[in-house]
Amino acid sequence: MPVTTKRKFPFNIHDELKASLDNLKVHFALITEAIKVSKTQSFEGIVSLQEMEGFEVTGFEVKKSGDNFGVIILGHRKLQDNRTVKFTTPFINFDIEISDYNHIEDLIKSVDIAKQEVIEYMT
Repeated sequence: MPVTTKRKFPFNIHDELKASLDNLKVHFALITEAIKVSKTQSFEGIVSLQEMEGFEVTGFEVKKSGDNFGVIILGHRKLQDNRTVKFTTPFINFDIEISDYNHIEDLIKSVDIAKQEVIEYMT
């Protein structure tokens, strides 16, 4: 069953939750086309790009569209003068057969881990 929650907590998030959100930033940057990569570049090579610095994922929403679930990632990019630009990704469908995102399987794994960390944080 889908659960919708939006709460602010007065305490900092734990390291595991922060790491799970950090694992989403490569998807955040790729989906929003903030970084450009070649079709032959490996996913691991993309994760280590220096251009990933400055990106931060601040949240995500798992939603249902029709019969399928998908995700919207929320975050920002810190500019050189320390200002930030906030933006969200478009809805990315988790259905591997219809998704046009090249790294959908990695995204699904990362979102699953982040969901579990959020549940642990909230309880």
